[in-house]
Amino acid sequence: YSDFDLNAAGTPPEDADYVFPGALVQARDEYGQWYVAEVVECDAGSASVKYLGWEDWPIEKLPRDRLGYMPKVRPPVPDEMLPEEELKAKLAATKKEKEMFQCQKFREAFCGSYVTRGERFVLQEGILTLKETFEGSLDINTDDD
Repeated sequence: YSDFDLNAAGTPPEDADYVFPGALVQARDEYGQWYVAEVVECDAGSASVKYLGWEDWPIEKLPRDRLGYMPKVRPPVPDEMLPEEELKAKLAATKKEKEMFQCQKFREAFCGSYVTRGERFVLQEGILTLKETFEGSLDINTDDD
């Protein structure tokens, strides 16, 4: 549930009652900290909630002014529970992200201008002899991909 800010309640759609049994809401504790909670039961002025991730914590009854709207987000689903097509799409996207990351790291490491000096030797009568010195340069740009 990291796709939204838990330090402030969201704004519900117009005329929407977002507090009903089974709904996910943001619940504010007495210190002002927001937590994700599921509504267990409710009435006009309050709701009983179960905090997600805090299964050992007892169900609490909170006044409605301590409940906030939470946009619908899909909770994380383990790969083995995803439909086959969705898993393929996720793996393809993950592979593409890795490839793009590797390309970016390559660019950071190697793009630029290189100048080198060298010497060429030849073998004459069994003796390695300096024939010439040279300079070379190489430019690697990001548009060379």
